[in-house]
Amino acid sequence: MNVLWAGWIRDLVTLGAVERLSMSQGADSGSLTVNMEKLSPGRTYAQQVSMDLKSWSDVNPFTAAVYTNTWTLVFTNGSNAFYRLSGR
Repeated sequence: MNVLWAGWIRDLVTLGAVERLSMSQGADSGSLTVNMEKLSPGRTYAQQVSMDLKSWSDVNPFTAAVYTNTWTLVFTNGSNAFYRLSGR
């Protein structure tokens, strides 16, 4: 637990804020662009998805090379889901 807090405090001090997600609708109505900002280069992250906010599954694990990343979600008719970014 102390390691998690230490990493969070380090990010807060060095980046000025913890990781941040913002979303915008894509060029068509069937996609969503997720912008990830304030990432820590070298740190491993995973975009995660949940249908019920209880169980989460990794969709796209990655190691940040820069402070920002973009992820495009494509929807199918009737699909509802929740998304989050998890740092490791």
